[in-house]
Amino acid sequence: MRKIVLLSMILSIVFWGFVVSKVPWKAQGPYFIDTQKAMAAYAPMIHLNKNIQEKDQAWKERIRQREQALMARADSLAKQNRLIEFDVLNLEINVERHKAIDSTGLWASQEMTRLVDRFNGEIVEFSRKKGYQILFGTGNSTIVYGSGTMADKTAEFIDFLENHHEK
Repeated sequence: MRKIVLLSMILSIVFWGFVVSKVPWKAQGPYFIDTQKAMAAYAPMIHLNKNIQEKDQAWKERIRQREQALMARADSLAKQNRLIEFDVLNLEINVERHKAIDSTGLWASQEMTRLVDRFNGEIVEFSRKKGYQILFGTGNSTIVYGSGTMADKTAEFIDFLENHHEK
């Protein structure tokens, strides 16, 4: 009987030793990245923002030139007391301005959506390579979950993005 008790105790110790060896003692997340900070460092986003600014400046210059020409015409019409034509011309100026704003805004919105989807793909690839099952994103520098340097993977993700795009 003592042999059976001794054997069961040994098997129990071996079993618990095996179980304890399989438990991850180092905390495995959750991790987070500061999404705003990572997006600001994302090279394609930097490039897009620069393109948007350039297009915006070019658009403003074209509109300014067009408005100057139209305003000269409008002054001439006003002096000639041709108020109906003046009103029509004023409407044309406003319609042209809004069409330009709408087309530029639509282009920028589509490009931004495309880049955010690509950025999210980068996060998925980063998480897979690092073996993270959950990686939270933050907005406006607020932490969704987690704190401290062990949980913050923003710098590591930015390094990944920079190295990933150098290839």
